[in-house]
Amino acid sequence: IKAALCQYGPINTAVNATSGFIAYTGGVFNENDPGLVNHAVNIVGWDDSKGAWLMRNSWGSNWGDGGYMWIKYGSNR
Repeated sequence: IKAALCQYGPINTAVNATSGFIAYTGGVFNENDPGLVNHAVNIVGWDDSKGAWLMRNSWGSNWGDGGYMWIKYGSNR
């Protein structure tokens, strides 16, 4: 995924948008809900020191951290 980000730019993916996901306001989101994926997002970067992807959501800048989320590698699929 990291190599593809460098070569092609943002990557479309899907996650399990739980109530915890919806309520995200900052930090590194780390939830391992086994439910089905139900929401499309874009991976736009990463930070290995955080062990997380930088994800852009479509819900506008009032959601999360200015419309973005740090999501732990493997979290919510």
